[in-house]
Amino acid sequence: MCGASHLFAQSLSFDNLASHPRILLRKGDVTAMKVYASMSESARSVHQAVVESADAMLMTSPLKQDEFDGSAVAADELSRRIFYLSYAFVMTENMDYARRAEREMLAVATFESWNSPRSEDVAALTWALSLGYDWLYHSLPVHSRSIIGTAIYEKGLRAMAAKLNEELSDEDFLALTYGALATLERSPEFCKGIVERVVTHCNDKVLAAYSSDSAPFMGVGELADQITQDVMLVATLQSALDEGCGVNIPQEFMRGAEHLDFLVAPSGKSFNYGSMPDIAVAEPVKYWFAARNADASLVAVDERVIKAGELPEGEYMPLQVIFGSAVDFAKRAKRANSLTVKGQSPMYLYRSGWSSEADNYLAVKGGRAVDGHMDGGSFIYEWGGVRWAVDAGAAEEAMVAKVLADGKSRWELFRCGVDAHNTLKINGHRHNESGIAKITESFTSAARKGALVDMSELFSADTRSVVRTVELDKKDCLKVSDHIIVGDRAATIEWKIATYATPEVVGPSMIKLSQNGQELYLRLISKGRSQVKIWPVHNYLPGEAVDEGLQRVGFVVEAKAGQEVDIVVEFSPSRNKMIGRLRDKFKFMNGASKR
Repeated sequence: MCGASHLFAQSLSFDNLASHPRILLRKGDVTAMKVYASMSESARSVHQAVVESADAMLMTSPLKQDEFDGSAVAADELSRRIFYLSYAFVMTENMDYARRAEREMLAVATFESWNSPRSEDVAALTWALSLGYDWLYHSLPVHSRSIIGTAIYEKGLRAMAAKLNEELSDEDFLALTYGALATLERSPEFCKGIVERVVTHCNDKVLAAYSSDSAPFMGVGELADQITQDVMLVATLQSALDEGCGVNIPQEFMRGAEHLDFLVAPSGKSFNYGSMPDIAVAEPVKYWFAARNADASLVAVDERVIKAGELPEGEYMPLQVIFGSAVDFAKRAKRANSLTVKGQSPMYLYRSGWSSEADNYLAVKGGRAVDGHMDGGSFIYEWGGVRWAVDAGAAEEAMVAKVLADGKSRWELFRCGVDAHNTLKINGHRHNESGIAKITESFTSAARKGALVDMSELFSADTRSVVRTVELDKKDCLKVSDHIIVGDRAATIEWKIATYATPEVVGPSMIKLSQNGQELYLRLISKGRSQVKIWPVHNYLPGEAVDEGLQRVGFVVEAKAGQEVDIVVEFSPSRNKMIGRLRDKFKFMNGASKR
């Protein structure tokens, strides 16, 4: 690992600068990758998929400048082509792949300008050509190498370096790193200066964000992409400069794979908060963490996904073989069962185990409504291999755009608004958009697992305080407790979950859910006037995707102005056990009141 303590940029050493290829690859890595691809079933599947894609690319024509029309499609395709072709060449030594990558890079190098309607294209073109130039350095004809190297330096590196005093994205800094390290021989002092600026930015901004409470909100896919970019930056500095790379890696960053792992439930579905689907995918970047942490258990989920035929997608697929070749699959650490995540979208995540689809799962989310969904205080719950409390998922981007263009609020869309999420609704009001649900405490004992969420800011118009406790007992049965201090007027409090189970009201305060041959009972415990409720099908906007089979069930509690009210909902697979617990609780409460 690079420097264990912070090193200022001027202390960087280039004495051990690796020869080409130096981006992501160290001496001996290609040999290890070939062995890994021949010995590992998952790596062999990924390797074959990349090479087959590269074979198909041999028959295509290079991309043209007018294809970079403002969308990310062309830039992503360029990155995929050059990465796949370069990988296929170093793994097979077949010059057909090198020649085809050369044609692609020459075509882009001769673009009049790398500026396009999409500002990110300069970074994407610089990143892609720098990787291809570096990996194929000794196989490119001198004339082609000169043209491509000049384009990287002038149209990419110089153009972005001129904006170093402006606000550049992490993608820009990654491209600057690749460009400077690829063409360092062309202008050593200039390129070294770029690398030094990148390292300072990496330490002060990129990596520091992982241990900060202000880490930005990201959906599952966005988080994986961000971690991938950050790892590719750190890994390239390490491969090029070795111990002199000057990067200070915080412990929180090294838990990146663990974070991604906990976002996949035992059922194989992801925690699909925000705008993400619930389909779990293999993340190649996790193999870097598995190698660095000497813990192959970090990629156990990904190995299962790949072996099931679901290969990684996108331009980063070769990373699985690159990083996986350094993993010692005999070394497995004991996995933690819970994880608390900081940042603007705090979470508590729990899995009862890591080996069975029947393991239990709880995910609790804080955060802000302005992140796109009114889901502060919501939760996902799997018990016995069934997801009982669900998130409806992302609204269609086209529909969001249409609603906004029509002058309406995105909260009118079912999947964005409060009604689709497993949280509270008070007096029919939406959550306060600027409010934050804060996870203030988490519980990690065998008898009590979960989190306390202060939701007060979300309901400031109707309450003085709202604190939710979401916890599992020693058998992983769920209890959700909401302690509410009502404001200056009476409140109607809706407590609901979304589920694909079949609901049935089986008592004045009990609901039975049936799904996949299993049953789960929800029981309300609360003083005062209440009713059990199964909400009717939502009144969707014209053109909005309808969630077939989705049910919303729960309870409605009435509270007086200024009243302090507790709403407790218990989940249990046994009705008799639940009634017994309820009887004991009321006996205790009645005895206490008599005393």
